[in-house]
Amino acid sequence: MNELGFENIYVYTNNNETFEEYDNEYPESIWIETTNYCNAMVRKKGYMSLDLYKKIINELKFFKPMINLHYSGETFLHKDLYEIINYAKGFNLDVGFTTNGTLIDKDNYCILKTGIDRINISLAGVDKEDYEFIRKNSSFDEIEEKIIKLANLKKTNNFNTKIYINVTKTEKNKDRIENFVSKFNGVDGIDEVIVRNLMTWSKSVDVSGMKVNNNEEIDNSRNYEIVKISSLHPINFLLCKAMYKSLAVLWDGTVVPCWLDFQGYNSFGNLLEESFI
Repeated sequence: MNELGFENIYVYTNNNETFEEYDNEYPESIWIETTNYCNAMVRKKGYMSLDLYKKIINELKFFKPMINLHYSGETFLHKDLYEIINYAKGFNLDVGFTTNGTLIDKDNYCILKTGIDRINISLAGVDKEDYEFIRKNSSFDEIEEKIIKLANLKKTNNFNTKIYINVTKTEKNKDRIENFVSKFNGVDGIDEVIVRNLMTWSKSVDVSGMKVNNNEEIDNSRNYEIVKISSLHPINFLLCKAMYKSLAVLWDGTVVPCWLDFQGYNSFGNLLEESFI
């Protein structure tokens, strides 16, 4: 038993040759939803207050989790974004966020000057046709130009920010993924290009018509591992190991155990009413 009274959890790789022991009661990463403003959100929309944000950082800074300043909305929309980043960086925390990229040129790419550790730019498509089919009012050429300039400014000014580009593989773009990866891998300053599998975000997003194989259900089993609760009771079953390594705080203080709980259906409590611990 650990200090919280739980037996250690052993997570095995798929080939069952090695295992990892989870006996740390603190999560390794925290998803902080600075805002949930976006067109796919059902629940009430809002912006996290600076007071609540600072309370979160003050309560978790001692175990040094990775801070992800996004969840369901566009982080760049928060008016206090720079102060939010600077506050966490003041405690030497690793800070990053995912963005759709349309606002990365805000204040002449000032985001790089904040010391942000990671910027993950999530694109809606691999080229002009694919991208503008999803984002009707956006230009792929413009977003591409912004990304290249961001990468160039990073290299020219020796910023340490990691820049990631990611896209989701669908039936529509599967034959063009290779060209997409090759193009952005060739841009100096971009650290990694990531191709993601299609997800429903806990069935919050309709992906019909986008599946690579529409006869198959979306299979997220890659996120799960075989576990056994203890050596005394060797019962194996599928469990998502992320449940023991991360959680999310919504803009209104609600804490949810799964960062895929897009609509915040499951709540541990609220940080406006109780402490993080």
